Amino acid sequence: MRACRASFSSSMSSNSARASAMVSCAALGAAAGSVPSRQMRSTIDRRAVRRCRGGPEDRTSRQRSKPTMPRMAEGATRGAPRHARRPDCPRWRARILPACSTTWKPPPGTRVRGLAGAPARTHRRGARGCGAADRPGTAAETPPMSLAAGEAPVDAPGPSAAGDLRWRELPAAAADPLAAFAAAPASGGRFCWIQPERDLAIVGLGATLRWRPASQEGRFAEAARFCGEVAGWFDGPVARPPVARAGRASGGLPAGPILCGGFAFDSEPGGGQSRWSGFDAGMLVLPELLGVAAGGELRWLVTAPAERLAEASRRSLQLLRSASESDPRPCPLALIGSSGTAGDDEYLATIEAALERIRAGAFGKVVPARQVTLRLAGAPGAAAAVELLRRLAAGYPTATTFAVSSGNRTLLGATPELLVRTGYGVVEADALAGSCARGESAAADAASAAAMLANRKERREHEIVVHHLRRGLAAAGVSLDPPPAVPHVRSLPGIQHLCTPLRGRFGVAAGTIFELAEALHPTPAVAGQPVAAALEFLRRHEPASRGWFAGPVGWTDLNGNGELCMALRSGLLDPDSNEISLFAGSGVVDGSDPVAELRETAAKLEALPAVTDDAPLGRVLAQ
Repeated sequence: MRACRASFSSSMSSNSARASAMVSCAALGAAAGSVPSRQMRSTIDRRAVRRCRGGPEDRTSRQRSKPTMPRMAEGATRGAPRHARRPDCPRWRARILPACSTTWKPPPGTRVRGLAGAPARTHRRGARGCGAADRPGTAAETPPMSLAAGEAPVDAPGPSAAGDLRWRELPAAAADPLAAFAAAPASGGRFCWIQPERDLAIVGLGATLRWRPASQEGRFAEAARFCGEVAGWFDGPVARPPVARAGRASGGLPAGPILCGGFAFDSEPGGGQSRWSGFDAGMLVLPELLGVAAGGELRWLVTAPAERLAEASRRSLQLLRSASESDPRPCPLALIGSSGTAGDDEYLATIEAALERIRAGAFGKVVPARQVTLRLAGAPGAAAAVELLRRLAAGYPTATTFAVSSGNRTLLGATPELLVRTGYGVVEADALAGSCARGESAAADAASAAAMLANRKERREHEIVVHHLRRGLAAAGVSLDPPPAVPHVRSLPGIQHLCTPLRGRFGVAAGTIFELAEALHPTPAVAGQPVAAALEFLRRHEPASRGWFAGPVGWTDLNGNGELCMALRSGLLDPDSNEISLFAGSGVVDGSDPVAELRETAAKLEALPAVTDDAPLGRVLAQ
């Protein structure tokens, strides 16, 4: 019987290579327990050739399932990813490699790009090689979290498992995404993203992989590298083909597994970090269970290493069944008082100090923030996050309602500000700066908006942000369309903003959403201008660290579609104490009125209390 083996060497002749490429039916039958047909052997050979060339195994692999492959001989490991190419193999010899020789090992001393065990997808845009030893804190060192409450985390994917991630779509389940969010334990990792205006809802539950940056300064670059590495760890396509949707020319919808999470506002956080325990300079999670509801379609995806995919699927289906049987009735949610509230006088003093530095020429704008901590009653801490999300999504349909959990704490809010969105080469960003209160009637609203458009201070503050975003996007290789000559007014409950949408396309070399974030964050809308001088002032004068407030939060799939928003109109919920810390800031420029800026922060702080069953925030603070 001819052995199921093919010798491989750079000095072998083409004839001997062709001879060694022959695979015996008897050998395959001994390994698999059955003899494959001639057609099957032909399919296996063609797939091996395409794999070694670095292309897809099958031109229609995204449209149909793969044929069953015979089991390989004992001792063989899984085949190399289809994008891998043997470093000691001439290109012409790749055409004759046998099907059973894909379990190759590079010659001693040969360096293969990518994390240990799985080369990066160098043919994919944005993929970069980076060894685990070069950068601590990578996903390979972090155990994935289970969806099951109280279940111990399973072992982290090792070098062999990391190169064999799989994802599958679960059968149609009627579970509401927020009900599934409520059913999953916060300690396992939870993410929520709701945009009623775009008819989009995303929930990510559990953590197959979790990334935290090794350094604060290079966090966005590390995130971009990690995104490329994860794409190379999948044994198969990382997304299904895009489906055109009416009115959605710019894409920006998940097409497969996603990375979700966010980043702290400042790469050099100040004191008062205890409340932000678990929220590092950045965090990205590859969810075990992903739910995407868009355009009337609800999809549930499970992502796990190949040997754990069946177990993860069973666990996810059990969670979805539990969510579909849960009680959908809303629960009461009220505010019963405040604790640790920053005084008005303290914030007014910060604004006066900022105006003094502006008049001295230190910077042109700065955005100091204040914090208020409130106690919740009604829903227990675990249910309070879900109830707040439901109410925020209903009360702020034009905003993005979001939630990111780390440990047992959850950052949530309804932000109006898009930092950047990417979808199939299209790039979008919104300049949002300049604010005024809403009127009591439609006529009063219109008068207030007209006054804001005519206000030189508000327009100057807005133009600073527009200039910053246009310069950052252009530097990142984005070809921008001409912006509107006059900003439009974006109305939200209780407040109105000046908004200028920016649109463009990537040039020849498309970057990642994290590279765009590095070019744009922090914007003058949340920090000031010049950014470095404004950040230095904030580090000195803000009494407590902002943590993730005003930092980028969002998601990206592995095909480059994604979006990041600023974590504004937000609060950090601690279920143990049933307290929520709210944050709000106001832009200070030359000519700002400190009392007016204080009133603006009060209007922004109302975002979360306004959806509770209690009185407005002002009366709560007076208790």
